[in-house]
Amino acid sequence: MMEHAVRWPARLVCMLGLTILLVLIGLSWPDLEISLALEQSPLGWLQAAFLVACAAVAGALACQSEGRDAVGWCLIALAALAAALDERFMGHERVQEWLYYGWLQDVEDGLRWAQSVIAVYGLAGFVLLGWLWQRIDAQSRRWCLAAVLVGLAAVAMDLAFETVTAQMVEEVLEYLSEVLLLAGWFNEVGRRACRPH
Repeated sequence: MMEHAVRWPARLVCMLGLTILLVLIGLSWPDLEISLALEQSPLGWLQAAFLVACAAVAGALACQSEGRDAVGWCLIALAALAAALDERFMGHERVQEWLYYGWLQDVEDGLRWAQSVIAVYGLAGFVLLGWLWQRIDAQSRRWCLAAVLVGLAAVAMDLAFETVTAQMVEEVLEYLSEVLLLAGWFNEVGRRACRPH
């Protein structure tokens, strides 16, 4: 019974996230690029909302932790909030433009170098996974590993392709990565809440 109590919130998060995505796709059909590919699209708003939810759950995990672990979870919560702001206000896109027009415009493949700023998210995913690995249980690790792998696929899509279809796939992968991360952290909150004190 305890395992069921721990696991259902993560599954519910995934079902909710997938349902919202499918409804958005259904409502947008056949003009998917408007709802999925544009940076200020409904999917972009959902991504920011899930990142804020990740920040809130990381804050709850900070409250369930002590010492350096609590500080680490607080930093993760702040990073999730920063990522949500980046999603809504196109922060990394503005950094790319600044790099390209300010420094790399005359460099061969300068635009490609400027776009590589997004790789910072992939690196952050690995750092996050490394920090979490010893602090969360095996089931939560699997959720987080899946989130990082899907996120890396999104980064790879962003760097490798420049079509509207690739942009839509990349945005969907980013969203799914955030859903998986939130599910993993919900799983961890549930596990900690159900463990004997």
